[in-house]
Amino acid sequence: MGNGKIIFRNRNIQKQCRNLIGTTNGKEQLNKTMGGILVSFAEVPARIKVKFNWKFRRSIINPLHSIYGNRGPTSLIFSEGFGMAAETLRWISVRFAGTSLSLPAGFGQNAIDMSNCFQHNKNTTKLRVLSLPEGCGRKAKTLRQCFANCANLTNLALSDGFGAASTDNTGAFDGCAALAYFNGNPQFKTSVDLSDSPLLTVDSLRIVINGLQTVTEAQTLTLGEANKAKLTEDQIKIATDKGWTVA
Repeated sequence: MGNGKIIFRNRNIQKQCRNLIGTTNGKEQLNKTMGGILVSFAEVPARIKVKFNWKFRRSIINPLHSIYGNRGPTSLIFSEGFGMAAETLRWISVRFAGTSLSLPAGFGQNAIDMSNCFQHNKNTTKLRVLSLPEGCGRKAKTLRQCFANCANLTNLALSDGFGAASTDNTGAFDGCAALAYFNGNPQFKTSVDLSDSPLLTVDSLRIVINGLQTVTEAQTLTLGEANKAKLTEDQIKIATDKGWTVA
């Protein structure tokens, strides 16, 4: 199994960890402090690195839960295969304090539940760019609030087929007020709401519309007035011809 690293730049955590290292029961205390997820550690002057063996985990929920407050790591380094086997991926980056996050190849390719996967606290999140690897979200049956409250997210790279199996996209993009650019080829088959993202470019809206699956039961692509006004009748017709209502 590969080892990933999480680099903590929070000074309080660094100090706490350095104080524990070298003590008789320091490793046990540090392991408890980090929520039982620590496998190995090393003392370094400027930062603390924590290694994970999560390549074969079936469920990964809130891996940064042990970082108190909203001062999480500004840099995450995941190993190859991180999240590859997981069927449940939730709150992966809720306390991530960086501006850009890329997940490793294989992440989310077997995920069934990606509800709240990248949900943030809208008052503290700094995440602006998020890139998902190929296959991520293709098998997910629920994307409920997947990116909710990523208030500063401007660029989102979705994998080919993202959303293709999801029957619940409720609130997936709620609170994504700064979102402007989609990349990739999402293929939604059930209702999705983008009205909280009025800054989406025409090209980004076309990516969503062109990827919509043809449906036989009523589904709604909710764009909101600002987004819908950017599209021509012919562009909207692509969605309606597939059985969708565009609102």
